[in-house]
Amino acid sequence: MTTGDRSGGRPAESVVVPLRYGSGRNAASMLAGQLFGKAAMIASIMLLSRYLADDPFGRLAFALAVGQVLLFLADMGVALMSNRKISSNPGEAQSIFSAALGLRMVMGGTSYALLTGLTLAAGYSTQQVIFVALIGILEVAEALCELPYAVFRARERMVFEGVTRAAGGSVGLVLAGLTVWLDLGATVAVSTYTARGVLAVAVSLMFLHRSGLRIAPILSRFRERLLPLLRESLPLGLMGILMVTYQRLDNVVIKAFLGDEAVGAYQQCYRILEMMVLLISPTLLPGALFPALCRSMDAGWERAVSRFRAMAEMFLASSFVMVLPLLMAGRAFLELLWGGSYLRGLSPSAVEWTYYLMLGAVPVMFLLHLFIPTILAAHRQRITPVVMGVAVLVSLAGNLLLLPWIGLPGASVMVIASTS
Repeated sequence: MTTGDRSGGRPAESVVVPLRYGSGRNAASMLAGQLFGKAAMIASIMLLSRYLADDPFGRLAFALAVGQVLLFLADMGVALMSNRKISSNPGEAQSIFSAALGLRMVMGGTSYALLTGLTLAAGYSTQQVIFVALIGILEVAEALCELPYAVFRARERMVFEGVTRAAGGSVGLVLAGLTVWLDLGATVAVSTYTARGVLAVAVSLMFLHRSGLRIAPILSRFRERLLPLLRESLPLGLMGILMVTYQRLDNVVIKAFLGDEAVGAYQQCYRILEMMVLLISPTLLPGALFPALCRSMDAGWERAVSRFRAMAEMFLASSFVMVLPLLMAGRAFLELLWGGSYLRGLSPSAVEWTYYLMLGAVPVMFLLHLFIPTILAAHRQRITPVVMGVAVLVSLAGNLLLLPWIGLPGASVMVIASTS
């Protein structure tokens, strides 16, 4: 929404007024979009888990896992920093967005070339390289979407983000269903994720135009405009890269020791944990509840501790309520989600213990996603790369030790240990 006469020659960003829907409606919009989009993603994986043989499904799972690293390499904290800047300086929204978009395009292209090059150099199969390249386009697209999302969040128009995520998820699910129905093969199946990402970019840019901003990336004046933004975002970017590395590095070790099938079985268990974490991050933290946490920090340590304690109790109680029925369901829930081939050639006990231990990681993961925004609210983000670096080393060393010894459940043990 704008005020004043656009024809008067003033730039659009100087007349844009944020529309406030309230934290409750914004949180609901984000949660609905996140859940619908992620549920559609899970549903498409469920379809493909029944359609693809064990080897190509494991390669798809591996591509989805390592592709997350590309998302953070292409972002480097720029989206969160842009959110802060636009929230504080709404009149400079166009300038901030254009610089961030230019930087994102440079980093996205460089990161994509780096990831595909490393996959080739690692000597993986031709099919694995193709899968990583296709999923890489999805991750670059999602990284580009994060900038319009930052604008929507800063202006409290999170319904735009919710609709974009839901639209991408819906199209991805429909295309996956058509691929299975028409039996178009593994490569076409993986390309449905690419199409999902491209559509999400188109929808998010359409909503960006409705927010009063233009798609005008700044690609010149790197030292003057882009480098300062990169320097400001770097601590958050390092934190994100290290965080996704500790969450995904285990897949590389699993692939090396146990093979593609084990990666597929492990990702089936990890997706359940990921779905639960989605309920609080980024929908609640650092979404709807983050401003209140920042205000508590500003009001004094006592208020901050009280707020943190209340949020921790809420998240822990929620995690136990969600985990209990899944524990009771046991392997039957895995079979319901992923079909009769959910074991992927592994022993039933190995998959069962991997699943149970992954559920045990839910409360710990909830607390991690509470600690990180708290550190950001306290302006102590410089310590997070050190913490995440330790987590990466613990995860790598533990997986190298445990996977040859106890097999796939060792990876779930290290999820709990490294998160703790």
